[in-house]
Amino acid sequence: ILSRRVQAQTLREQLAEMHARLAQLEANVRDTTRVNEQSVRARDEAKAALQAAEVTMTEVRGEIAGVSAEVERMQSEFEAAHKRVEQLEIQAQQARERERQLEGAQPEDTRSDEDRVRLENELAEARERIAQAEAVQTQSSARAGDLRERLAALSAEREGARARLGIIDQDSERSRIAREQMLAEIAKLV
Repeated sequence: ILSRRVQAQTLREQLAEMHARLAQLEANVRDTTRVNEQSVRARDEAKAALQAAEVTMTEVRGEIAGVSAEVERMQSEFEAAHKRVEQLEIQAQQARERERQLEGAQPEDTRSDEDRVRLENELAEARERIAQAEAVQTQSSARAGDLRERLAALSAEREGARARLGIIDQDSERSRIAREQMLAEIAKLV
């Protein structure tokens, strides 16, 4: 009878220890579950940030393509205006030479003066258009530079989000493994 009492007492003590161990394991499971849920939330947030960065990068690439097309168009306009200015300068030079040759004011010479004035006005207008085209080209180049900088920043942000996502996935996997181990230990105790 005495040995049974000792056995019963020992079993009661072991049972109390098992209950304490079970409570500790359940607390660990709750903690691990909480950490796992936080990891999943963080992973989802990182995925959302990555998707947002990719959308923004796509938009920036579209803007860069538009600016590049605008720069090319302006470059062709600039070249055409430059050729027109060269032609007008040649025509103005020819008109001046003709004017010197025909210094007498004849009715036909009056027409030559009018042509010279007209050509000089066209030359001034062409120079003004060239200046405007150069200003637009400068603005387009500056905008393209800004967009390239923005694209680089977004690329770096996307890479950072991918790295964070990888870390979160690893944390999530570790949490899942720890939870499974604790559940296995609880199952052994029960």
